[in-house]
Amino acid sequence: MSVTKTLMTVGTVGFLAVFGGGVYVMMNLGSIAQQVTERYASQTLGVDVDISSMSVSLQERTAKVVGLTIGNPPGFDKPHAVRVEEIDITLGSISKELITFKDIVVRGTDVNVEVKEQTTNLQTIQKNIKPAPKEPAVEASGAEKLKVIINRLELAGSQVNPSVTLLSAQDLSPVTIDQILLTGIGQRENGILVRDAMAQVSRQLLKKFSDAAANGGFYQGMSSEALQEMGVSQINQIKDQVGQKLKGLFGN
Repeated sequence: MSVTKTLMTVGTVGFLAVFGGGVYVMMNLGSIAQQVTERYASQTLGVDVDISSMSVSLQERTAKVVGLTIGNPPGFDKPHAVRVEEIDITLGSISKELITFKDIVVRGTDVNVEVKEQTTNLQTIQKNIKPAPKEPAVEASGAEKLKVIINRLELAGSQVNPSVTLLSAQDLSPVTIDQILLTGIGQRENGILVRDAMAQVSRQLLKKFSDAAANGGFYQGMSSEALQEMGVSQINQIKDQVGQKLKGLFGN
């Protein structure tokens, strides 16, 4: 894979590294265009993905994605699940086997968390992603063998907007997350497969968003099975919140 081709896919990889949820990305697309990036991202996530603009600087080894929108799955009301104002990506070292992302900075992240009794929109997007076969029928291509390291990934300011249909038709107050910082993705292993890096990043980011939603009381009314899927810590948080509200009602 040439440096030019690698850099031309930085916007795609940087975006999907942030919101891919274990997605497999075709790295060697050749002469990639914005429309191609949108198409592959949409096919991978199972929802519409739109990008306003994407630019690459070969000399500086940087890329910029502006105005990125991830649509909602069917059955959810908001026009989008995630909207990002811009993503700035800086590359470190590049080879045909390993790409090091020196820095990925995501600004202006707007997340709509919609809650149903058995699931949320973000969980639904994750479930849309098909896992890679454990034993591929043919030898893996260069794209599938490609490994990555993400030294630093920062979400500089995120807003989580809940649309809770279980207890009220009205949206609750948004929750602001000042910063989410992830470091050292794939460093210990000296690089991990692209899909594994995306899975790691996505799990951590979705947990941050989900924790913020739980702290805001957005999961009240979900089934115990669904809450169990989210983790015991979140169930305890919700129980604590309900208990505190009941105490407040009775003046205790």
